Amino acid sequence: MEILSDFNESVAAGRLSFRLACTQDLTDLVRMLADDPLGSKRETWSVPVAADYVDAFAAIDADPNNELVVGVIDEPHRRGACVFERAVAGRRRGNASVGD
Repeated sequence: MEILSDFNESVAAGRLSFRLACTQDLTDLVRMLADDPLGSKRETWSVPVAADYVDAFAAIDADPNNELVVGVIDEPHRRGACVFERAVAGRRRGNASVGD
């Protein structure tokens, strides 16, 4: 629970921020993916990162319907990542929506 405590303290102190990911984040992002029970079975972390990850990042970055966001505590320490995808739905007259 020490990690959660550190996280909560950082949020309370206003040290947590979010920004769009950039290619310089890839090493840390792939390390986070590979550093959990599920990811350790399917992800490969190396320096430099494998070309597959570079290609995947480029595809996400090029798609105007996706944003890869990183959570940062005391830059440059990346602590989390999330991909936001805007999906166009057939309901509501095809309006793009987030969180439907």
